[in-house]
Amino acid sequence: MKKYFKKAIAVLTAAVMTLSLGVTAFASVFPDVTEENYPWAVEAIEAMAEKGIVQGYENGEFLPAKTVSKLESLVLISRILGFNDEINATFVSSGWDTYGDEIAKYELNFDQNEIAFLMMKGVLSSEEL
Repeated sequence: MKKYFKKAIAVLTAAVMTLSLGVTAFASVFPDVTEENYPWAVEAIEAMAEKGIVQGYENGEFLPAKTVSKLESLVLISRILGFNDEINATFVSSGWDTYGDEIAKYELNFDQNEIAFLMMKGVLSSEEL
């Protein structure tokens, strides 16, 4: 898992850096992310939200000071790797068909299809669940 987690962090870091280049400032979709309290992060967070990589929490906040869990990191990685892309719809469906029963045992509070997608991609194995 350490090997995959290191790769995942590298991918996430690269994505944040890439998304933060050339992005123009606009009104925040997250009320708790402003130029006043997170000037260094607003553009990257907004760019990732626009691409569907980050969606915030149910209350509409982003909670940038909150520690990101391993599960949340995996969900972000799945989105960076194209989970939401139409071209991957069949791949996502196959992932759920293959790993759905196994994943369902864990009662994850995120879209379990994202974890199945990572398993199909070889980023996460059954043993690492």
